[in-house]
Amino acid sequence: MSDAMALVERVFHLQAVGDAVNGVRQRVRYEGGLLHLMGGSIPSQQAAGIKTYVSTRGRTTFVVLLFNSMTGELLSIIESDWLGRIRTGAASGVATRYLSREDARTAGVIGAGTQAETQILALLEARPLENIAVFSRTRDKREALVGRLRDRIDCRIEAVSTAREAVEGKDIVTTITSASAPVFEGAWLKPGAHVNAAGSNSLSRQEIDVQTVARASCVVVDSLPQARLEAGDLLAAIAQGSFEWSYVRELGEMLEGEDPCRVTDDEITIYESQGIAIQDIAVARYVYDVAVQQGYGEDVAFGAAPW
Repeated sequence: MSDAMALVERVFHLQAVGDAVNGVRQRVRYEGGLLHLMGGSIPSQQAAGIKTYVSTRGRTTFVVLLFNSMTGELLSIIESDWLGRIRTGAASGVATRYLSREDARTAGVIGAGTQAETQILALLEARPLENIAVFSRTRDKREALVGRLRDRIDCRIEAVSTAREAVEGKDIVTTITSASAPVFEGAWLKPGAHVNAAGSNSLSRQEIDVQTVARASCVVVDSLPQARLEAGDLLAAIAQGSFEWSYVRELGEMLEGEDPCRVTDDEITIYESQGIAIQDIAVARYVYDVAVQQGYGEDVAFGAAPW
């Protein structure tokens, strides 16, 4: 996770200065499923690529096509379910490192699905947490997640029975669900809390309520063009007149600038994560380079003329 966070932080910097190009996600609906496509390039790493995935019949299959941006050579085809989980967690970790209070020691996580584990590992990389509370609607899932992590992390972790227990009094709150309605009330947040809203990456999803957005002094996104299209959390607040796009900053812009997002310890901050292609490409390029160096993977003849 430390490596992934370094890669993602670096690509945010590159994005801010125009040295990484990110295309907005596109979705193609068809009977029985949905095709998602997102692409971008990082010229300084000689990397360009596309991440695509199909959601159908209750399952999703992910793949990254990685190209050398200078030669056009297809370098690798990478199954990217786990890669995507790592980069999504890493992005939340980078945001937490720069947006949460330096003395943050407690966190709550709402959601115990496939993405939750890497969110927790990233929080621990960002801050020396002492206690993490995990809530999900399904008791078995939250207890299973806590059971998998308890012996792997140097932090007290517990499953709690309500969302409120995962939010009240916590320095950091992460939501990583597919919810279509808010999963907690903004009134529960303590002054100075930081929120990672990591699951609402489409118009049909909303994890945080309008009050949470309205209470925030700083709202940061990974990509403003992507957020304008699909950030259900923010679009709901804008529709009610409680928020406007002029309040939003990109994380890379904040990292490059001298104006900090958090000014006082009592301010509430939000990182609204959409998940963007240049994160996938940065991590995929690293995975490819390591695989080549260590002899992993299979060489495949691809694109050669048959004559």
